[in-house]
Amino acid sequence: MKKLTSLLVIILISISTYACPACEKAQPRLLQGISHGAGPESKWDLLIVSFIAVIVVFTLYFSIKW
Repeated sequence: MKKLTSLLVIILISISTYACPACEKAQPRLLQGISHGAGPESKWDLLIVSFIAVIVVFTLYFSIKW
């Protein structure tokens, strides 16, 4: 199981998408170069996405654990 998890992590880290120059200018400094499209419109957007990311990581942890 640990080998599978390690392999999955390596694959996810090696796969990366880069933003085009037009999209890179629209993003805030935190997301420049890694995200396409319009950037967040307020700080609430980043807070909501961060909260959802914590829930996803929590769920992933327990789905792998059990």
